[in-house]
Amino acid sequence: MDVKRGHRRLLQREIATAKGIPPTTPLLIDPLYSSSMKDDIVETPGGNSRMSSVGTSSGIGFSQTSSSGGRETSNSASNGRSSVSSTEEDNGISDSPVTEHKRKYRRHAKPDKNAPVKPPSAYVRFSNKVRAELKDQNMSFTDLAKIVGDRWKAISPEEKEAYETAAARAKEDYQAALSSYEQTEDHKTYQQYLSEFKAKQEAAGK
Repeated sequence: MDVKRGHRRLLQREIATAKGIPPTTPLLIDPLYSSSMKDDIVETPGGNSRMSSVGTSSGIGFSQTSSSGGRETSNSASNGRSSVSSTEEDNGISDSPVTEHKRKYRRHAKPDKNAPVKPPSAYVRFSNKVRAELKDQNMSFTDLAKIVGDRWKAISPEEKEAYETAAARAKEDYQAALSSYEQTEDHKTYQQYLSEFKAKQEAAGK
């Protein structure tokens, strides 16, 4: 038998109060719980409705079912995570850190301190002059390089030719000095050092 909405809410409040829920706390009516509670309401001969003892057991049964469902959901989620982990392992995806191969340091031979110094090119000569002029301005390397490049493009052909001529003469002098140095004992000693150094590097790499 149906019960009026007002009577139903009063009965629900009485049940909640009996369970220790404060009267000020709003009741969240679950459709399953509401329908089961409606079935547990019986009509007394005097026309008043009352709750049968089945209502309490129904509530307990619903609570147990919910708890069981929660455990099943938790188990399903756990199984899902396990399947995802298995899939990642099959695809070669792993949480373990990837071992990186560090680049092996390669030693370099010492330069020949007795050999003649190679002269700068025309552009380097011009760059050194401009950098000397701007050294007191505390400019960054990038800004200096940009200024040098812009000025090198803007100089006259005659001025650029002067730098190129000076660089060519210096290169000729260097080639002559290098040819003379290659006939000395210092050059032979350095070549012997290079051969031994190369042999040690090859042996260490095996």
